[in-house]
Amino acid sequence: MYKLAVISPDRLEKGFALTGVETFVSDLGTRTQEILSELITRKDIGIVIIPEEHLADFDPRTRKKLDELQMPLIVPIPMERRETASPEKYVSQLVRRAIGYEIKI
Repeated sequence: MYKLAVISPDRLEKGFALTGVETFVSDLGTRTQEILSELITRKDIGIVIIPEEHLADFDPRTRKKLDELQMPLIVPIPMERRETASPEKYVSQLVRRAIGYEIKI
């Protein structure tokens, strides 16, 4: 059975750890890349959740490589509070990144 791993900012680490998942602390995108490099080589990890905000620090080649990975599945989620234009626009951006096509919601 595959495990779930989470890379989270320090302030959220305890909450993720309480769920029983393997948790790694990173407040910087470069540190997230280092941790992620280790996790993608492990055979027991099936899904890695990373802070969406750290993707800005990844170079485009690294992002493309992560998108093409079969295992583990890399799932970026927002972990910082921020204002977005609207929930519909945010979901539209997520869908566009996932399927490569923008849809109107």
